[in-house]
Amino acid sequence: MEDLKRFLTEKVLLFESDTLSSETEKVMQQLRREKTNNAVIFLSSGTSSIIAGSERTLSAIKTYVDDNEPNTEIVLVGCTGPANFEPLICIQLPGKNKLYFRNIIEEKVEPLLNGYFTTILTRTTSLVNRAAKDLNYGLESVH
Repeated sequence: MEDLKRFLTEKVLLFESDTLSSETEKVMQQLRREKTNNAVIFLSSGTSSIIAGSERTLSAIKTYVDDNEPNTEIVLVGCTGPANFEPLICIQLPGKNKLYFRNIIEEKVEPLLNGYFTTILTRTTSLVNRAAKDLNYGLESVH
């Protein structure tokens, strides 16, 4: 944590230009999770989220991730705004936009994550396989 504080102080807060260096900007993109290498699930954890059941939602998410998507990162975030949407989760896959889901109580976690990961991964695999087939169209294997 001290390394992060030092980096932010020296490379961002005390930087004397309006534009960060490309190296610093890459690190900032990772810190902001603009580009991810693994799936990330963000869960609201403010007071209204806790009252709405986010702790049980977190437990269900951890169980699902441990059993099905072990490389997925879980990030607790503060209040996201509209308390009537709590618990609110956001899922981001590498190269994809973030998608938000509202009122995700414990019972909704497994069906949501099963549907999300299955649909997205199936579509991505299908597109990759189709592109590979198109690239190899008319070409024979070279041994």
